[in-house]
Amino acid sequence: MKRRIRKSTIIVLGFALYSAAIYAYFIPRTDLSGRRIWFTLALNVVVLVALWYLYRRKEDLAAKRKKEMNINQEKDSV
Repeated sequence: MKRRIRKSTIIVLGFALYSAAIYAYFIPRTDLSGRRIWFTLALNVVVLVALWYLYRRKEDLAAKRKKEMNINQEKDSV
């Protein structure tokens, strides 16, 4: 059975690549202190982890709801 990559992982990876490209372009061109740059990067990572968790949870709830609906439909048809 082929394992599928979940949509939550793809979305977060897309945001991570976008963030990396933006940081690679703008960080060398800024006069911010190192502490502020690291804080911004850390905040970005926290946001990405939160997005991943919330999307994963949403997918799990949708799968659970779909499974329950299928069970209820099987009971109704019998």
